[in-house]
Amino acid sequence: MNTFILYLLIGAGSGLIIFPIGVWIFNLFRETIERRKIKQMIKQNQFLTPIDPRDFDHETWKNQIKINPSDLENLDKKIFKKSLEENAK
Repeated sequence: MNTFILYLLIGAGSGLIIFPIGVWIFNLFRETIERRKIKQMIKQNQFLTPIDPRDFDHETWKNQIKINPSDLENLDKKIFKKSLEENAK
């Protein structure tokens, strides 16, 4: 009975070491296969196809956004509610 308990403890201990290594190898192969599938889908133009044609046409959005120059000067005040000079102190 003592040898059975000893073998059980040795098996459990080795399982604690071998199991994470096996999971790491499994994840490595799974991620590699997934990357290869994505690369093949990109080559076939099946991956990341947008629904709206304006999403990938940057010329469509070129003149849509109008930014006031004074807004750019006060951008840090709008975002952080204080100026850069106050941050430098």
